[in-house]
Amino acid sequence: MVGGSHGLAGLGRPFAGGLTWLGGTRSPGSRGGLGRRFGRRWGGVRRRVAVHNPEPRHTPKRRTAVSTQRLTNSRGDSSGKVSLKQEMYDSIRQDILEGSFLPGDLLRERELAAKYGVSKTPVREALSLLAQEEMVKAVPRAGYMVTQLTLRDLQEVHQLRVTLEAMAARLAAENMTDEQIDELQKLSSTSDPEEAIRFNREFHLAIARASGNARLAKMIEQLLDDTDRWAALEVARLTPAVLLIGHRAELDALRTRDPDVAEQAMREHVDRVYRHLSALYP
Repeated sequence: MVGGSHGLAGLGRPFAGGLTWLGGTRSPGSRGGLGRRFGRRWGGVRRRVAVHNPEPRHTPKRRTAVSTQRLTNSRGDSSGKVSLKQEMYDSIRQDILEGSFLPGDLLRERELAAKYGVSKTPVREALSLLAQEEMVKAVPRAGYMVTQLTLRDLQEVHQLRVTLEAMAARLAAENMTDEQIDELQKLSSTSDPEEAIRFNREFHLAIARASGNARLAKMIEQLLDDTDRWAALEVARLTPAVLLIGHRAELDALRTRDPDVAEQAMREHVDRVYRHLSALYP
């Protein structure tokens, strides 16, 4: 038994860390026997894990390319959203001024988009701008309606025009050159009623801009929009002379370079047009 005990004791010698290794004592860092086999095995696992699961590295985020879709206008060329909105504004506004859209007409985004060959977005934006100018007004759940023209509206426009355009003529008398005045001569005669409306607008805008006051010219331009609408609606009952009869007198007044004379001539011309237009109302 003693020999057996010695034999068993010889098989197992205490390990420095308190563990008993078969085959002898090994230090914690040594590789031998089972240690070598397990070391190779687990080392291989670690190497394989390292290969299949690499340490995460910082990589910059990929930029997502956002393509900006450019709208195509009715002419088929590529343009930005703002220019298309402006084009729709100009087109709808011109149709209102020329009487293609009459007071009381209901304008729907979908129908206008189909008419002009665009999406509803630029149409909606254009109508919003026209509403700010009171050429149309929003109708809930229906669209926009072309504003009505009343005699009271005509009176208010006349009161502003006769004051502002008289002021513009007074300033223009001191600023316009002989060449500029001569250029306006061609806007004083025509036998076409529709051309007379255009000539009248260009004539008054040229004098307003010659005043040298940009804000004054802008206000006069907006007032002429209303006058053009009335003239377009009543074009069948208007003669070119109604709109153009005072142009030559105004040109003669401008040539005198006398602000008082130019102002008075413009007042008389605007008054005369107002009397003719207001007479068309019952």
